[in-house]
Amino acid sequence: MIHLEVQALLAEDAGIRMIHKHWPVFGERSVYASRAALAARWHKYEPVHDAFMRASGTLDRETVRALAAAAGVDLGRLDADLATRAAEIEKAIADASNQAGLIGLRGTPSFVIGRYLVPGGLDLTALRQIVADVRAPEEAGD
Repeated sequence: MIHLEVQALLAEDAGIRMIHKHWPVFGERSVYASRAALAARWHKYEPVHDAFMRASGTLDRETVRALAAAAGVDLGRLDADLATRAAEIEKAIADASNQAGLIGLRGTPSFVIGRYLVPGGLDLTALRQIVADVRAPEEAGD
């Protein structure tokens, strides 16, 4: 599971900045999960994101709500944020989709690590190597 690999990398290297972009590539079945994760960013984003990433199977509406509640989200507040911040949430999803298209992403997970575009998941060793390559001084003549 790539989420666990990324979490391990972040835990061992405080110099990495991680930015999540919610891009519901599985159509309507993943749109609600993306909206809920974005709505949770005002109060419980990290636990919700972690719960969603660790879950197996389809994240349908009922599963998303159960996972969010288990992560400590007040579902009433989630619903209020989904309603009152709907335009902001939809803009974030549209922006992520546009950005993905501009850089040629075709699915998730995908990563931009320095100058590397990484489609798909990698193991911890490969992630460490890419980070090291990005941090290494450029070779003369490159």
